[in-house]
Amino acid sequence: MDTPPPPPSGQVPQGWPPPPQHPYGYGYPYQQQQPPLNGLAVASLVLGLLCCLPIGLVLGIVALSQIKRKGERGQGLATAGIVLSSVSTLFLVIGLAVGGASGFRDAFEDGLEAGSRTRSTMDLTTGDCFNVPGGDLEAEVYDVTVVPCTEQHDAEVYGTHTLDGTLPGPEALAAEADEQCWRLQDKYAMDPWAVPDHVDTYSYSPTSESWKLGDRLITCAFGSEDGPLRSSLKQEATSIDAHQLAYLQAAHPTDFVAADAPEAEIEEDLESYQVWAEEMSDTLTGQARQLRAHAWPASADKAVKDRIREIEGAQKHWAKAAGAADEETFWKHWEAADLALDIEVQAKDAKAREALGLDTTPPVYDDEDSSAGDSEGANSTGGSGSGSA
Repeated sequence: MDTPPPPPSGQVPQGWPPPPQHPYGYGYPYQQQQPPLNGLAVASLVLGLLCCLPIGLVLGIVALSQIKRKGERGQGLATAGIVLSSVSTLFLVIGLAVGGASGFRDAFEDGLEAGSRTRSTMDLTTGDCFNVPGGDLEAEVYDVTVVPCTEQHDAEVYGTHTLDGTLPGPEALAAEADEQCWRLQDKYAMDPWAVPDHVDTYSYSPTSESWKLGDRLITCAFGSEDGPLRSSLKQEATSIDAHQLAYLQAAHPTDFVAADAPEAEIEEDLESYQVWAEEMSDTLTGQARQLRAHAWPASADKAVKDRIREIEGAQKHWAKAAGAADEETFWKHWEAADLALDIEVQAKDAKAREALGLDTTPPVYDDEDSSAGDSEGANSTGGSGSGSA
């Protein structure tokens, strides 16, 4: 049988694995310019210090509304102005009318609640669900409003990574955020198939200003430009059974290696592709070994064994690709590995998942652009920033 010619230069064969990319986009432009300070917030604080009664309270409430809408700075100043003005006003009216005092007390409590739910992006922690001003995940913000994940929210923090050494440059920082957020997501949402297709991944990273203040965190969050989230996407080992956990854990290493294909064309760097093919062969061998070592329930045993045979078939072709003497031979075995795993249909994988009670809808990969507005984060700036100004 004649060997099929290799694809044209620069083309990647259809099938599995896809080009190195991630299933979710990364947002947020890298910015270092701070948003403006709200003038009414400053005025509210000054009048509150001068005991100018309701004036500082009113200005503070208006300032909070403007800050939330425009993404300006001054949340803390406005909150302090509300508190000081509310206290002075409360003391004034408490002896005049109980009803009036009650109204001011409500405003006082509202101001305290708003302040308690406002948090710098630098202070977000894993599991926090939050809203950004205007719901625009691509806009610059320095403060967000943390809400329960059972409430409507714009994004959910699924992990953080601490940077060492010096602050990387913009491109290196973006690459680091992309890599770390890709690896962290499966620890929080263990089954990538269960994450809705409209959900993207966003990252907040330090800026030069926040770095000077001690900001070292890359903060990774799930979010959606198609509308708010209404529940948590968290799915940890404790929330699934032992069989589901074993199946997912066996697949995770393969997912990471498959996404780490060389960036150069094969004809430019065949050696790097051979090294990658060997890694694919090794990780598939490990995946099959893990799956065979687990005692599967009778209802899923056949489906999982079918999947194992599929994996082992692909592994043999990856091993041959690793030892390929030329580009044509490499392409031949890469295409055969794709066919062995039948990734386009995901038939064996889906059947095994169905038998185990896992999600059976494969994630959709964007072949045109793996980022939803490729960006890094400006500290405390919406979209991609973490840190604080």
